[in-house]
Amino acid sequence: MARASPEGAPSRLLAVAARTLQGMPPLDRVAPVADAGFGAIGFFVEPDAWPDPLVRDVRALCGDQGLRILDVEAVRILAEPDLHTAARIIGIAGRLGTANVLVVAHHPGRAETVRQFREIAAMAGDAGLRAALEFMPFRPVATLRDAVQVVHDAGHPAGAVLVDSHHLSRSGGQPQDVRAVPAAMLPYVQICDVPAIPADPTPEAAWREARDSRRLPGAGGLPLRELIEALPPGCPLSAELIGPRVRQPYPDATSFLRAVARSLKPLIVR
Repeated sequence: MARASPEGAPSRLLAVAARTLQGMPPLDRVAPVADAGFGAIGFFVEPDAWPDPLVRDVRALCGDQGLRILDVEAVRILAEPDLHTAARIIGIAGRLGTANVLVVAHHPGRAETVRQFREIAAMAGDAGLRAALEFMPFRPVATLRDAVQVVHDAGHPAGAVLVDSHHLSRSGGQPQDVRAVPAAMLPYVQICDVPAIPADPTPEAAWREARDSRRLPGAGGLPLRELIEALPPGCPLSAELIGPRVRQPYPDATSFLRAVARSLKPLIVR
């Protein structure tokens, strides 16, 4: 059973995304996430860095701390397909007991993107996972509409779409666009904040902002409450706060994550 939402907020599974604690060893992340009151965690997996003993230890520690593993990232759709690496990442995700594997498309061709995503979704489905395709304004799958179309065209039931609040805004999307997506396509979303209007609207600037300038939820101008209200009931939220700048005011990971939890509380709806 998922733990209660942080700080007495209404019940909704809250997670800490893999890149929020970038640079911390996997086992060191678990206690701060649990101590801050989150119910789930994500991990970035490079297969060579995840031997079987680490997989077993991470799964056991998360279980001991009452944490679900919401996702593993990232499987990549590449110009030169590497489905062997994709299969290794998905295999590790399955052994961890993960719910989702995050997929990023780098291939410029739509037909090849659909083909590779279909194969990735099939592997994920066989492992009991969802394959969540994340759109980004600086990638070939740039918008929510692009991602939904790829998943639709791939036609595999394990296929899904991952909405990130930053990418939704910077690709021209609105919360009402998310409301129109079939609920079954939205296994979870990623949440952060940035100013409502970008200083530079180019994709290159969006990439820099996504990497270096995210803010705690509520500290920017995105319509996060409206986005959360547009989600299917119970859709998990994963806080993705990338880069050292957002963590700099806090002395350690636990104090940072507690601040993230407090920032989410006013936004959460049942």
